[in-house]
Parts: sequence; C-alpha cells; structure tokens
Amino acid sequence: MARRQTRPCSTCNHGFTLIETLLVVAILSILAAIS
Repeated sequence: MARRQTRPCSTCNHGFTLIETLLVVAILSILAAIS
C-alpha cells in the first residue's frame, strides 16, 4: 500500500463518486415519495 502513495486521490475520487451517487438516489427517492 505504501507503494501506491503516488495516487492517493484515486481511491478518494471513487469513494466520493459512490457517496454522491447514493445521495442523488436518496434525494430522488425522497422527492418521488413526497410527490
């Protein structure tokens, strides 16, 4: 793992992408439930 310190943001970007996707899905389902 210490050998891959050149791209530490690679995993972070994937993580944020997953979180953003989950947030978008949650917001869409909430809006659908309200309407």
